[in-house]
Amino acid sequence: MDDDITTDINKPNRLTVTLVIRWIFGLLFLLCFVVALSQGNIIASLMVLLAAIFSLPPASKILESRINLSLSGALRFILVFVLVIGFGAALPPTTHETSSVQNAAAVPSLILYSCLIFM
Repeated sequence: MDDDITTDINKPNRLTVTLVIRWIFGLLFLLCFVVALSQGNIIASLMVLLAAIFSLPPASKILESRINLSLSGALRFILVFVLVIGFGAALPPTTHETSSVQNAAAVPSLILYSCLIFM
């Protein structure tokens, strides 16, 4: 009778390209979240945090089990894409700075915009 019951423990873990890409982008979104939060961009940081939650497999699995809803790959992609566009729109505009002290202060902004370039 116990042989009929299958659990997630007995299933082997599959490493797919989609899974690897979700981990890479999820971690990149978390890095962007930390940088945006450190600069005080609350709206942008919340948008990229949501993108990270929907991208990272463990976080999205927990969220989907709590709301009892499973997102397809295409719907997840569209949702994350819209959140990343919102993240970019919520960032303040950059200005061109000339002094080295000002350039050192602009490094976190460059990291945020480089996050958008790689998406």
